[in-house]
Amino acid sequence: MLIVMAFFASLHSFDLNTFMFALVVQGLGSIFEFIGYIKTKNILISYITHLCTDVFIFSLAIMGVA
Repeated sequence: MLIVMAFFASLHSFDLNTFMFALVVQGLGSIFEFIGYIKTKNILISYITHLCTDVFIFSLAIMGVA
């Protein structure tokens, strides 16, 4: 999981600062999705968690907050 997080962060970064930001922020989200899957053994929980996170961030962007 850590290797995948580092690879994903490297795809979303342009320098060391954005790499660290992507690793921490996106990595924390991945950990919560992973924990949801481990506790329930249901991939739908991870999907719903990710969907809710994306909707929340998209809503902030639409409102001009983020």
